[in-house]
Amino acid sequence: MRIQANKLIFLAGALGVALMASACNPVVPSRVNTAELRVRKQMITKTFDASHVDMNSVAVISEDILHNGNPGVSLTIPYLRGHYAAAVRMGAAYKRAFAAAGVSHFSAAPVRVDDQQDTRNAVLSYEGLVVLQASSCARLPGNEGSTSIKDAQDYQYGCEMQAEIGKMVSNPADLLGRAPRTQYNSRRNGAIIEPYMNGTPNKPLQGLESSTVGSSSGSGG
Repeated sequence: MRIQANKLIFLAGALGVALMASACNPVVPSRVNTAELRVRKQMITKTFDASHVDMNSVAVISEDILHNGNPGVSLTIPYLRGHYAAAVRMGAAYKRAFAAAGVSHFSAAPVRVDDQQDTRNAVLSYEGLVVLQASSCARLPGNEGSTSIKDAQDYQYGCEMQAEIGKMVSNPADLLGRAPRTQYNSRRNGAIIEPYMNGTPNKPLQGLESSTVGSSSGSGG
């Protein structure tokens, strides 16, 4: 009896929660829609180890540059006073590494800094394709977007996820599709439209009957 009473209390509580939830609308419109993603060009920056050539990073970034970037690539090598020659050698080493990976339009520039911590990373910049969230979709406040309470109230759920989905696209150029080949498109359109304009009657398609298809498939087994 005690077990049944506990079950009744649990069911009553669950029913009360359901009734309270039904008083409001729990459905919140979401902007998780991959069809709204945008592809655009923008400056992309990557950091590299300034003390030695990171071949793994060179391979990954080179592939992205070759598929989605413009030819011009620049690298800044930080150095302290008295270490200019070492920065020049490191820039030349990175240039050779990128050239071996297929990136030929590469420039390296030593930049003097005063703090030892600023010498850890070299910065590479190039213009490339990226996938972004819809223009009407603001970033999540407090994460990479605004920090105001007003923006937090107006935030559309799913916008941040839309932005993160865009980052997962390894080759943004794929979303642009292939450029149309006008010559072949015109031939294809002409083959469809010209007979119709000339009044040429359509020929039978010579389709198969269902019985024929069934017998042919059965004989093949």
